[in-house]
Amino acid sequence: MANVTPYPATENLPKGGLPKGYAKARKHSRLVRFLKIAFPIAALLAIAMFIGVTMLARALPPDVGFAGASISGGKLVMANPHMTGRAGGDKMYSVVASRAVQDLSAQDVVRLEDISAEIEFGKDDSATLEAVSGIYNRVENMLTLDQPFTVVTRSGMKANLRQADINIETSELKSEGRVRIDTDQALISAEKLVISDNGSLITFKDNVDMTIKPQEKKNRKTGRSGD
Repeated sequence: MANVTPYPATENLPKGGLPKGYAKARKHSRLVRFLKIAFPIAALLAIAMFIGVTMLARALPPDVGFAGASISGGKLVMANPHMTGRAGGDKMYSVVASRAVQDLSAQDVVRLEDISAEIEFGKDDSATLEAVSGIYNRVENMLTLDQPFTVVTRSGMKANLRQADINIETSELKSEGRVRIDTDQALISAEKLVISDNGSLITFKDNVDMTIKPQEKKNRKTGRSGD
């Protein structure tokens, strides 16, 4: 069950504070706005990033640029693999890694190290993924990020995950270990995260905790008073 914790309000309150029903409705309204906006964006970014990283691993070596290649210990090692392209028609993305390693005895598995991916989305936003490593299995069509990683957007959202398993065919993501998503509207954390139905269904499980932040009195872009 989720624990929802609002920050202390900053507005001047009438004597005795806000009516109980009003305060509850206001908190619920902010929660709904956050869920409708932040989580679908997080899901979209996650899926887009993972597919981009997978494309890099899947395309090695024909369609990917790299600085050099060598065979060591029965493994093909490619230095600085990188790929750029467009997602969703006109949105640019790029994926780079320090190296890609493919065991010659298991050529359906590619490991990428020190991954950095960037993708544009929306009107003028973009997101960056930073991951220690990722493993792509061509037979299972699965991508596993087996080390902690982050997704950060230009508009201020930051997601921290400890690991993730992504089914590329179904666009389903499963993450176990503490998950934390932070925006200027709210902060949510949980032990498990599942993204399914192409990002339309986001489920947080086990020790879910949410903190809702108050809106600023002045909107930074418009100068209007907050709600």
